[in-house]
Amino acid sequence: MLPEEVLYLDALLVTTVEVATYAEGRTKLAELLATTGVHNCEAILGKMKDTWGMRGAILLNVDTLERLEPDPERGIRATYMDLEGDLEDSEYKNHFREALVLATKVAHHPNILGELCISDDPDYVTGYIASKDMGYVRITKLKAMGCPDGGRIFLYRGAPEEAAACIKYLQEQRVLVRFTQK
Repeated sequence: MLPEEVLYLDALLVTTVEVATYAEGRTKLAELLATTGVHNCEAILGKMKDTWGMRGAILLNVDTLERLEPDPERGIRATYMDLEGDLEDSEYKNHFREALVLATKVAHHPNILGELCISDDPDYVTGYIASKDMGYVRITKLKAMGCPDGGRIFLYRGAPEEAAACIKYLQEQRVLVRFTQK
């Protein structure tokens, strides 16, 4: 692999929205989605059930609610990405680090408006929405405690014939993410 084949990206800015209930979290999620031009949050959240048990994410056309991934059982797996440098002694490692790197890569494709993720861990209720403009926004409650359901949806807007190039980017583009936040 040649160095010029690697895309270097700055990590998305991370913020956290504290909410008291998952209903409040979903209301906040709808507000944040609206800032990206997406106004059908409940319909999109309804698609989340299709992610349960998938190895990847749904690539969802936000306007038609059509799934665009070639294999609906597998979904789309964003791959070939890592954090530049070594953060082993940092607070930014493990699941959070992996999610931030993935969200940063995904958010930088021009057809991706954002990414929605809710953990499938029944004891972890925090989820996030991420986009190039809003950054990586953690919402402290997006599901009920004890709920095993969760998944990931890439929010796509564009012509159907552009989906193949988006999938190629997500699955094949090599990315190193620079963490510049203090």
